[in-house]
Amino acid sequence: MVIIVDTRESNLILHLKSKKDLEIDEQFIEVGDVLLPEGFAIERKTEKDFVASILDKRLYTQMNNLTQYENPIIAIIHDDLWKDFYFCHNRYIHNVYLGTLSTIAASYPKIRLMFFYDENQFVDFIVSLHKKLTEESKSSGRPKVICRKPETRSEERRVGKE
Repeated sequence: MVIIVDTRESNLILHLKSKKDLEIDEQFIEVGDVLLPEGFAIERKTEKDFVASILDKRLYTQMNNLTQYENPIIAIIHDDLWKDFYFCHNRYIHNVYLGTLSTIAASYPKIRLMFFYDENQFVDFIVSLHKKLTEESKSSGRPKVICRKPETRSEERRVGKE
C-alpha cells in the first residue's frame, strides 16, 4: 500500500523517503497532508502553525473538511508552546488555546488530536500506523471488542431495541 503525501510537505516527504520499504506517492491533496489506507487522513501542524490557525479561524474550516474522512487525525508537533504563545501577540492566547481544544473534544469527537515532540517521532508514528493498517494478518494482535452483559431485565430489553 502507498502513503500519499501532499507535495507542499517537502520536509515530511524527505523524512519519509529516508525510511526503507515505504512507497510514497506525492500528490496535491486539498484536505490533509498524509493519506493512509482505511480512510486515515492526517493534518500535520507545528505548534506555531496550530496557534496561527486558531487565531485566524482557519482551523475550523480544515477540521470540517477533514471530517469527510473516516479516521481524521490532527498531528501537532510541539517544541515550546509557551514561546509560541509569547510571540503570537495575543494576551489571551492560552485561554483561546484551551477553548479550542475543548471545542474540538466537544464538537468534533471524530477527530483525534495527537501531539508529537518532533518530526522524527511523527514520521515513526506514520510508519507504524501504515504497517498496522497494511499487515497481512490484521486479526493477530488486534483486541476483540467485548460488550458487557446486561445486568437487569430492563437493561436487556433496552439493549435489544438498539
